[in-house]
Amino acid sequence: KKEILVNNIAEGEYFGEVALLKKWNRTATVKSLNYSTCAGLKEPAFERICLTYPFIKSNMEERIKINYKDKWKNFLMRVIRNIDFMNEDVPDEVVEEMIYRVKLFSYNQGKYLFKQDKLCEEIFIIVNGEVEIYINNNKIYDILVDTLFSGCSIGSYSCLKNEQYTISGMAKSDCTAIIIPK
Repeated sequence: KKEILVNNIAEGEYFGEVALLKKWNRTATVKSLNYSTCAGLKEPAFERICLTYPFIKSNMEERIKINYKDKWKNFLMRVIRNIDFMNEDVPDEVVEEMIYRVKLFSYNQGKYLFKQDKLCEEIFIIVNGEVEIYINNNKIYDILVDTLFSGCSIGSYSCLKNEQYTISGMAKSDCTAIIIPK
């Protein structure tokens, strides 16, 4: 939740296009450093303009690809590409679209991210902290089989195949994960 300055916006520039183009939540907070005057454009008006002038939408999408190369986006691109089936055959546009659809969640130490025998409906990617992976031995006791750390993913194949988890994942320490919903 720490604020990080990623860009300054000058006179004549715009912001909020990611939310409009991707039909998703805003990806940043904009704060004025001094007195400012801004004009706003609501989604219905934006859509009408794009229907009339389609090049505006394509130009904005190209600008997003070029101008938004911050550390967070680069991290997300890298970890999503590390998922086995997200190889070079999947176009960058698809991976980039996924970036705008992920959700960030925090888990306290000892909290389960997912449990064995529950339906897998998302892919987890660890951002920070550690997650211990357990398998239950006939409901008698849990066996620690692995520890995941930043950049590791879990659930990709089970999510695609509509399978149940065969393992459980518990936060070894306070951790943060992004979730790619099915």
